[in-house]
Amino acid sequence: MRKFVFCIATIVTALFFATQQSKAVPVGLDAGWVNGTTPDANTPLLFEFTLDPGVSAYFSLTDCCDPGDIWTITGTFSGVSTFEFFSFNEFQQGIGDFGLQYDSEWFGSAFSHFQLLLGPGAYALSIFGNGIDGEQFPASVGVRIDAPAVPLPAAFPLLAVGLSMLGFTGCWKRKAAV
Repeated sequence: MRKFVFCIATIVTALFFATQQSKAVPVGLDAGWVNGTTPDANTPLLFEFTLDPGVSAYFSLTDCCDPGDIWTITGTFSGVSTFEFFSFNEFQQGIGDFGLQYDSEWFGSAFSHFQLLLGPGAYALSIFGNGIDGEQFPASVGVRIDAPAVPLPAAFPLLAVGLSMLGFTGCWKRKAAV
């Protein structure tokens, strides 16, 4: 009887843990920071997002809370977070549930970062943290997707100068006619 109960308990436990797999967290374009927390080095954080045809965006990742974590990204693309700063910092700050916290950590030199410009497509990522050499868990990370600012065409400044010169010339001719 004990063996039977033990077998049933083992099966129920195995089924429970099999159904507790991480579900992918959706990440929205220009929606701010999305939080992810992993309980250990073997449990990945899963993130999914899609960029429509003709859309490019920056994928940004920053460490959270305990300085020094390194994050490894696998899936549609691969990468490792570093302590370097990245060129695209033009995203709107303070948006999302964790906006202010992750904004300060994005600009902080004690937290690792990762950034990559992505093209259109569907992305599925698994992100693993080292928990500062495997000792600081749970570990948290912030992820966001931001469209780059649309640059003004090179001809726009010339158009502005030309229109202002036409306006100045028109005003000067009116004053001369009076």
